[in-house]
Amino acid sequence: MIDAVRDPRYVLPLALLVAIIVVSAVLRTSPSGEASKATPAATPAPVRTPGLDEQLLDSHRAFDLAAIAQTLEAYRAQNGAYPSTGADVQLLCAVGDNVGCVLRSYNRSLPASDGIFGYWYRSDGAAFTLYAHADIKPATDDCPPPLPAALAGGYVLCVNSKGGNP
Repeated sequence: MIDAVRDPRYVLPLALLVAIIVVSAVLRTSPSGEASKATPAATPAPVRTPGLDEQLLDSHRAFDLAAIAQTLEAYRAQNGAYPSTGADVQLLCAVGDNVGCVLRSYNRSLPASDGIFGYWYRSDGAAFTLYAHADIKPATDDCPPPLPAALAGGYVLCVNSKGGNP
């Protein structure tokens, strides 16, 4: 666990997530320390920094997939296999009968989506692949086919188990 915290693949997304939380908290509080009560007419339109919003969202998604992968490893360590989807691709836990919902007993705050797009999961029990929508083309494309239909034609982030992909 400590090695994962020191791994730069996890540190950068975690640092970005912490920065987002801090900036959000600062922006919600007025100089007097009271929560802002601005009316919609007085609230300026958000200024988008081209590329930055997408990078932050993709970092958030990568962080979520890493947390899900760690939970899957804990599940496998206890049960001897990953939760199996029969090698079919399905949403991680959009409805109660999705196979990935069993992971909630290992991590109650496990994300099933980025708040916009759901996370997808596929496993034959011996290996797994996690899929997430990406706004920016990832540096590597290690997503095995078939991609979830909802993600086809766009950029996709993937995390595969250490044993490969199903």
